[in-house]
Formats: sequence, structure tokens, C-alpha cells
Amino acid sequence: MIALSELVTLHRGYTLRSTIQRGNEGAIALIQEKDMRNDGIQPGLQRINLTRLPKHHFLQPGDLVLRALGAGNRACVVTPDASGAICLAPLVYLRIHQPANLLPAFLAWFINTSRTQALLARQASKGRERMLTLEDLRKLPLPLPCVERQRSVLGISALDSQIAVLNQQLQDKQRLYAEESLLRFVGA
Repeated sequence: MIALSELVTLHRGYTLRSTIQRGNEGAIALIQEKDMRNDGIQPGLQRINLTRLPKHHFLQPGDLVLRALGAGNRACVVTPDASGAICLAPLVYLRIHQPANLLPAFLAWFINTSRTQALLARQASKGRERMLTLEDLRKLPLPLPCVERQRSVLGISALDSQIAVLNQQLQDKQRLYAEESLLRFVGA
């Protein structure tokens, strides 16, 4: 296991000094907590105009954005369509030092596993709201299998997700069939 800090650079999201105006169509897309879903960053990000923003705040494809506040510190991989956006505090973003050795999707998968989420929950500071610090994240132990094994894990995980969807669809159809059968039984 390797400390996360040896593999990535961690940054806090940008802190805006003013409120975001609805409907403002600027040059820079913003990723806020509300934009993070289980399957990634939602499209149609709000945009604003900012000047003198340090270059390291602009997200690149393969960066990860992570929730640091509250329950569920889920991570999402930045895709090319969200490239050039900035994430806002309290989000944190991770930039992988050598993407050839650590696949962004594998890192997101590992962070999102129930075991890692439980570890992060234990490490988080307990104030009014649970908050992960950058130091908590830097110390996170991470396995680093070869890239081929990382791809295998991701493939198996994707299949598992598809099975879960199919099982839910099957349960829904079974429930509907049982209801219809019972309604026919009572003459409805």
C-alpha cells in the first residue's frame, strides 16, 4: 500500500469571494457539490467570468473531484467535456502524478468502495458537519496493482453494476407481475 500523497497532488477547490448569479454565462465552468452524481459530473455546468485565477485550479481530463464535506466522500473523474472547469470549495481535486501507472477511474473506484468510504468517515473531523482534511486524504493507503489489473478490476466492477441494474429491473417486473396476478385473482 502506498500513501495517496505519493501518487497525486491534492488541492482544495477554489473559494469564490462573491455569490454566483443564476443564468450567468461566463467563460469558466464551475463544478459544485450539487453537480456531482454517482456516475460522474453532470453536464450543463454553471459558468462565470473570473480573472487572475491560478492555472493549477483549471481541471484537466483525468483529474478527480472529491467531496470533502458531509457524508459520502465520493470521487468523480473529470472527463474532457469538463476540462478547463474549476471546482469550488469544499470540493477537493486530485491530480495524478503519473497517469500511465495509476488509472483515474481505478483511483475513483477505490475511493468510492465501501471500505475506503468507511475509513474516510473514521478519519474525518467531527464538527457540525463531517469534514475531510487534505492531511486525511494524503495519508489514505492505496494499493497500486499493475495497469492491466486495474483495468480488470474496472471491467469486473462495470459488470457488477450492470448486474445490479438488471436485478433491479427483474425485481420491478416480478413485483408488477405479482400485483397483476393478485388483481386478476380478486376480479379487478
